[in-house]
Amino acid sequence: MPSAITVDQADARRLVLREVNPAPAKPGEVTIRVTAISLNRGEVKRALTVTPTGTCPGWDFAGVVEDDHGVMGAPAVGARVVGMLPIGAWAQQVSAPIVSIAVIPDKVTDAQAASLPVAGLTALHVLRKGGLLLGKKVLVDGASGGVGQFAIQLAAAAGVEVYSHIRQPRQQALDSAASTGAVIVGDTLAAAVPFGPFDLVVDGVGGSALSAALTMLRRNGVCVTYGATGGEDVRFDNTAFFNVAESLRPGRRYCGDRARG
Repeated sequence: MPSAITVDQADARRLVLREVNPAPAKPGEVTIRVTAISLNRGEVKRALTVTPTGTCPGWDFAGVVEDDHGVMGAPAVGARVVGMLPIGAWAQQVSAPIVSIAVIPDKVTDAQAASLPVAGLTALHVLRKGGLLLGKKVLVDGASGGVGQFAIQLAAAAGVEVYSHIRQPRQQALDSAASTGAVIVGDTLAAAVPFGPFDLVVDGVGGSALSAALTMLRRNGVCVTYGATGGEDVRFDNTAFFNVAESLRPGRRYCGDRARG
C-alpha cells in the first residue's frame, strides 16, 4: 500500500507519513508513481495551519505513468511526467487528469521538473499581464524566490530589460546571470527607484514593497502582485503615485531614461 504525507492536528509535527488507500482514477486521469515533489510556501502554510486532519496536501509532483487507463492522448506507461494537483501531491501514488501533466524532457531531472508547475506557471501568467514586453523594463521583487527566479529567466528570454531586487547580498549570485538590467540590493524596494520607472513590476512580497512598486511605474505601466510575505497591510503615497503619472504625460520633458508617455 502506498504512503502519503497527511495532516494530523493531534500530532506535534502536524504532518505525518502514513499508508493510504488511493482513490481510483476518474475518467480522463492516469495513475502516476511519484518520484519527486516540491514545496511551495502557500501549500506548506496551509498544511501547518488550516488543512483538516486526514488530508494529503501538495501541489507539484513528478513521476512515472503506471497506468494510462486507456485515456486517449495520455502519455505512455513508463513515461516520466510532471504535473500539479489542487491538493494531494505529497504521496507515493497520485491520479491526475492528462490536462494537468506534461512529459519531462530527457535533460531535466525529476527533482528539477517538480519545481516547475506552480512557480513556473505563476511567473508565466504574471509576465503575460504586462502585455508585449520586448525591449521594455521589468522589475522583479522577491527575486530570490521560485516565482522570481522563473520570472527573471522568462523575461530575459523574451528580450526584456530585467531588474531584480533582493534584500541579502549573498543572494546576488542567484539573479546576476539572467538580470539583463541590474541586480538591486537593498532592505526595501525603495532601492530600485533610481533604476525606474518600469513598464511592469512583478511583486512577490506585498506590504511596503507593493506600496513602493505602485510609485515606480511608467505611464500605462502594470504592477502584478502574487505574494504577501512582507505583510498584508499595503499603504502608498498617493501624491507620489500621481506625480509619476503626471511626469510622464505626453509632451512633458524630463531627463534620464524616463521615456515619454
